[in-house]
Amino acid sequence: MKNMKRWVYGLMLLAGLMDATTGALLLAAPMWTLDLMGISVLPLEPLYQRWIGAFVCSVGCSYLFPFLLPAGPVRDQRSIGILTMATIVRIFIAAFSGVAIATGALEPAWLSVTFTDATLAILQIVVLRKKILDPGHAA
Repeated sequence: MKNMKRWVYGLMLLAGLMDATTGALLLAAPMWTLDLMGISVLPLEPLYQRWIGAFVCSVGCSYLFPFLLPAGPVRDQRSIGILTMATIVRIFIAAFSGVAIATGALEPAWLSVTFTDATLAILQIVVLRKKILDPGHAA
């Protein structure tokens, strides 16, 4: 059980750092960041990309919040809430970007966002369903 918790917290650390970094880069240098992601059709107004960057960065920071708490039941409970919220966000982003790519509204380079969000949503659903972080559950 302890190894599974470590795996979950490793996943949260990775997802948090990934989103916080991507969001911060979108805030600081949106056009450069999109170019780095392989997006060739760049928006004319970087302000909207910065707005998205603020959102992405905040999702990433939410994953990192539990690491400010001491290990134990309180951290586990807060992490369950964060994973639940982040799963909902990731499902919506994966669905939206997938449909936008399929209809031609977004270029295929955005598939990295679709696949990343879908994969993390699935992993997080498994974590939540198996109750790995539930202090009252012995897996």
